[in-house]
Amino acid sequence: MLDVTLGKEIIRTPTHKGRLDVMCQNPYNAVLCCGHPNGTVSMWTPNAPEPVASILCHPHPLRAIDVDYTGK
Repeated sequence: MLDVTLGKEIIRTPTHKGRLDVMCQNPYNAVLCCGHPNGTVSMWTPNAPEPVASILCHPHPLRAIDVDYTGK
């Protein structure tokens, strides 16, 4: 994760789930949502070394993910 106000990397954490193809940010709480080839979405915050949540969303690799603008 990069802090754009400081221009510095604040954390680098491997996902351990293979290549990361899709990513989006929840505009409501700034949680990063990462889509993985195994069909899971992991949710990351800068202060946690592991995902705060990991959800099996599809039996196939994810090609796109999105979060509602209100964060729901």
